Amino acid sequence: MKDKQELKDEQKFYLKTCKEYEEQRDKQDGKSQEWHKYDRLAQLCKERADEIRRKLYEMGCTD
Repeated sequence: MKDKQELKDEQKFYLKTCKEYEEQRDKQDGKSQEWHKYDRLAQLCKERADEIRRKLYEMGCTD
């Protein structure tokens, strides 16, 4: 099992990646296939970051 610092680093990675995908999405036409691709990737990264946040909370890490 990963320790708290590894989880924090992983969470930071997913949040950063989510932001990058959102920026790419915002550069696309809202109806394009690319827009939907970046939107979905951003959503998946955010969901993973939320899962890690919950796991950290369960481990007693609230910062």
